[in-house]
Amino acid sequence: MYSLPLEFKKVLSYVSRVLSEINVRWVLVGSTASYLNGVKVEPEDIDIIVEDSKVYEVDKVFSSNFHVLRRVKYCSSKVYLSHYGIFKMLNVKIEVMANLKICGDIGCLKVEFEKLYRYSRSLKLRNAKLKIAPLEW
Repeated sequence: MYSLPLEFKKVLSYVSRVLSEINVRWVLVGSTASYLNGVKVEPEDIDIIVEDSKVYEVDKVFSSNFHVLRRVKYCSSKVYLSHYGIFKMLNVKIEVMANLKICGDIGCLKVEFEKLYRYSRSLKLRNAKLKIAPLEW
């Protein structure tokens, strides 16, 4: 397995610190989580799911700590419904989600944060304490 790019390590460390300071629970998902779970994939961005009740608090803190590409707001597409925002640091996109629903032809699946958090594994990367979504999710 190749090494996680240094920029990703730095951004994850900073994200972890910022969220820890405001006492927000979160889980890393997407390509970076897949990479850290051992999948041979190049991380594209940092996707995080945060506690539903704290997503706008995260938006406020992230907008003052990162470059804002899109403030968190509720949005929907054919596949996703969620509170969603995009931020950037060191040319790494950070996508924030809460109250996520993933839809397909037979209906929608709500990602229950409490269950996702409970089943996620803990990982230490540099000085960052991360929760990584299991591949099954």
